[in-house]
Amino acid sequence: MKTKALLVSLAIILIFTGADADRVLAQKLVAQKKESSLKKEFAQLHKELRKVTTLISHKKYDEAEKKLDDVQRRLEKYIVKTDLARSHKGIEAIEKLIALKRQTIEKLKDPKGYKEKQNRVSFVKHVAPILNRHCVKCHSDDPQGKLHLESYAEMKKGGESGPLLIAGNASRSLIMARLLAPEADRMPRKSPALSRLEIATLALWINQGAKFDGEDEEQELDEILKPKEDLPPLKYARATGNEKVSFKKDIAPFMVKYCQRCHQGKKPGGGLYLTSYETLMRGGNKGAEIIPGHPEKSRLYQLMGSRDESMRMPLEGKVYRKNYDDVYTWISEGARYDGEDPRTPLRALNPTKSQMLAAELKSLTPEQFVKYRKEKSGLQWKKAFPDVEPVFLETEELFLYGSVSEDRLKKLEKWSGKQIERLRKLFAPDQEKRLWKGKLAVFVLADHESFEQFNKVVRQRRIENNSVGTFVVTETQGDAFVVLEDIGDRSNVEAPALQMNFIIQTTNAYIATLDAAFPEWFTLGVGLALSASEAPRKDPYLQELRYDAIDSLEELENPSDVFNDGAFFSAEKTLPVGFTLSEFLLKKGGEKKLSAFIHAIEQGGEVGNSLRVVYGVDLKPIAQAYFASFGKIRRPKK
Repeated sequence: MKTKALLVSLAIILIFTGADADRVLAQKLVAQKKESSLKKEFAQLHKELRKVTTLISHKKYDEAEKKLDDVQRRLEKYIVKTDLARSHKGIEAIEKLIALKRQTIEKLKDPKGYKEKQNRVSFVKHVAPILNRHCVKCHSDDPQGKLHLESYAEMKKGGESGPLLIAGNASRSLIMARLLAPEADRMPRKSPALSRLEIATLALWINQGAKFDGEDEEQELDEILKPKEDLPPLKYARATGNEKVSFKKDIAPFMVKYCQRCHQGKKPGGGLYLTSYETLMRGGNKGAEIIPGHPEKSRLYQLMGSRDESMRMPLEGKVYRKNYDDVYTWISEGARYDGEDPRTPLRALNPTKSQMLAAELKSLTPEQFVKYRKEKSGLQWKKAFPDVEPVFLETEELFLYGSVSEDRLKKLEKWSGKQIERLRKLFAPDQEKRLWKGKLAVFVLADHESFEQFNKVVRQRRIENNSVGTFVVTETQGDAFVVLEDIGDRSNVEAPALQMNFIIQTTNAYIATLDAAFPEWFTLGVGLALSASEAPRKDPYLQELRYDAIDSLEELENPSDVFNDGAFFSAEKTLPVGFTLSEFLLKKGGEKKLSAFIHAIEQGGEVGNSLRVVYGVDLKPIAQAYFASFGKIRRPKK
């Protein structure tokens, strides 16, 4: 009996051992077949990429780009089909080749544009790490001055002291003033100051337009900087169009409003990120939150309807019955996605108010924009001075509002004709359309108290005591106005006369409409240089700036450095140099050469090369002549 039982056991072992061997063999054959398929597919993709190289060598850039798009699409389909991770060596090699060839095409098609792009400061790569390292600690939960810096969107809003950024103008941006303030007022407080390189990086980013190059302006810096996980592509069901509930229109908006406050950033609740459809479907620490087709088994739905208030989601605020029912229906219908890319941030699926306004403004005809500007400017006046009826005049380019006399406003109207003509000649000689979309609003105020009131109420920003002129031009030109305090027709050492002030601010307001990387000294100084032609030879305001320029220039060891952004550590040091340098170039080459320099920069030219081409000499002799132009000018001893 024992022998028989042993034989039976042995037979069973042999049967199962044979089955295992067959299974191992089958798995090995499948792996070999898969590897063979991979090699074949990668070889074919490399063959297609060699065709791209040939097209590039024959300068057929458009065809080469189309071929690269085809290769990219084919690769994406293969990744989804095979569930391969992007970290696979073969895929990494092909994606690297695609990127390099796109870079080569971009460089050959538009060398100037490519160079400008390479010199661009990135918010994601360069600015976010600085802010996260130095600022977020004190400017997140209940921050001082109600200034939140956890995201680009919060940064744009500013705090109690007003907007933090003036795109295109670092010297007038509050963040730079705070970072460069004396020790007692400097930010970050009770911490080391930012390095010179970090300061220069932030300033250059602002001067280049303070643009956001990430996926979602609302995304917290921690999340932007978090290393991307190498996860296999998400398999999901696409919407058919027959669903009763849309993820984009019905689910995403309430998740952004009620759920993201706890489910994004460094430590999302339960390890669940609710920043995109993909992160929702991947789930959190406890696994899947959504079981398509089964709302009653889906943890997210269960928690939304929990009778235990300590467990019910969201913890803060509440969702409405419609939201609860929509989630039920959406999951029942298969939790389908009706967007294009499941990685798209939820906030981006539905446009914000500012995005909708931008789209609305873009659709306006020139005359509709004029109507929009007139209505908005009138409302801005009423907001600042509800009980004061303004004096009002209109020109082809301007809306003039004032608390000054009608004769005074008419005088400004007369000056405006020459200034507008000069701006056209310098910046836009061939432009027939208006310099500003919908015209520029100019608010002229009779006293400093009114000037402060308008800036506080409309601009929501406090001003320095000696400031008598400001401007605002937003990227969409939804706002385009200047605010002037009328101190009369004579300057003093602290403030310019009204005509000069008008020239300075309207020049600044026009430069703000241009998408060009002008050097900071030019942006700050050219309006002042233009105003000098309408001022007495020894105007006290301009003369004081000339003395300040001499003080600033003493910091430089190499005269040619005067043309470089970051040569001076603050806007206060840069502004007088910008004025005198712009004035020098205007005197030496006239408006014709200054205009040529402007257009060279607008076309992506580097500052040094543009000056060499336009003025016909190297930087060193230009800088030496500029320094020599001060002669024996020195500040009088008090």
